[in-house]
Amino acid sequence: PDNSLRRSAGRAILKIVAKDKKAKVDVEKVAALLEHKDALVRENAAVLLGGLEADTAVERLVGALEMEKSERTLRAMVTALARIGDTGGLVAIRQAFDRSQGKTARFCLKAMTPFENVAVPHLIHALNSTSKKTRKAAVSVLREITGEDYGTDKNKWRAWLETSGA
Repeated sequence: PDNSLRRSAGRAILKIVAKDKKAKVDVEKVAALLEHKDALVRENAAVLLGGLEADTAVERLVGALEMEKSERTLRAMVTALARIGDTGGLVAIRQAFDRSQGKTARFCLKAMTPFENVAVPHLIHALNSTSKKTRKAAVSVLREITGEDYGTDKNKWRAWLETSGA
């Protein structure tokens, strides 16, 4: 079957599970799909785990994220980790940022927003990027989290972290 059909089927399953709060989902079986050879299966598994906020799947998501080659699937895994909100997921998102470039790197930065002050050191790290767009994205997320605006001045952000941060 073509990709759009497989993606549609995966999304339909997610909608059914989301509507039926009584649906029993075996998180471990879904997490096992993160190792499937088909990127769309891995993507849909990540979306489902994120939608369930399955904190028991964080370790599996982190392991799968480290190996993921598909940008689209990587973004689904990052989103799942952000929705779950476990700090181990934040570290994995930072590692995904370090391996990524362009839009995917900026996506990883935005995904750090739910982690609030705990994400600030990782965002300060992103200010070292050679990409102006990436630095701008890091400042935007820092501003959103902290309510402060120190631009790309890492020393001011570090000082804020020492006095106000986590």
